[in-house]
Amino acid sequence: MLVVIAEVLARVANSILFVLLTWRLGEMEASRYTLGFTFALFLIQFSLGGLDQLLTREVSKAPNRGGIILGTFLLARCISSLLLYMALIAWIAGPFGYDSATNQIVLIVGATFIPDSLTALCQAFLIARDRVAYVTLLGALTGVFKLILGFAAIWLGGGALIAAIIVLMTSCISLLFHVTLITTRFTSLSISLEPAF
Repeated sequence: MLVVIAEVLARVANSILFVLLTWRLGEMEASRYTLGFTFALFLIQFSLGGLDQLLTREVSKAPNRGGIILGTFLLARCISSLLLYMALIAWIAGPFGYDSATNQIVLIVGATFIPDSLTALCQAFLIARDRVAYVTLLGALTGVFKLILGFAAIWLGGGALIAAIIVLMTSCISLLFHVTLITTRFTSLSISLEPAF
């Protein structure tokens, strides 16, 4: 029952925050926020998306090499994500951008795909090590934290920009929690630049 509750909290935080944003600030602010998420969801698919499943398979087969596999995959995804984010900046700053307030929110919410895609690799590592409960617990904690901060900020008069900053901040905190858990309880991270690897 606790796992189910934690999973629900982890998954509905963004939806509840969006509903609150629409209700409190209106459709324009909510649409800016949604546009940022649309870009984030689009870009996350191109940041070497198949690495999650590959990491789970490889770490399951060779748990003693988990640190080097995760470290190398994190580096590869970080580089691909940063390149994609630079492309998003160029797209938004160019002739395809919106008004300045929308551009700002899109770039902040859009940036969440970077820590989220790295967190997904950490979650894949934990799944491979049969530690799914950690994934659920950290997701629930992050979701609750996001909801509390987002609710407080919006209720106190903050706009979509503040909500966007909170979402990005909680994504970064979630990544930090995952990396800290993995490096303190399971393995140290390292990188292999060997072509065969």
